[in-house]
Amino acid sequence: MKVQVSSSSFRMALFVTGIVAGMFGFRALSKRISVREEMKGKSALYGKRKVPAGEDPWKY
Repeated sequence: MKVQVSSSSFRMALFVTGIVAGMFGFRALSKRISVREEMKGKSALYGKRKVPAGEDPWKY
């Protein structure tokens, strides 16, 4: 059984799928950037402790 799909509806489906994928990608990227900004200057081991400038984060 072969189903024929008109090219305009197929293009519209691809367009909508692309927009949805782009929205999810943008949200994931912006969340990743904000998490990176939150963790700037904090120890990798103890996320809440501030690391003094120029110090090794592994000491804290």
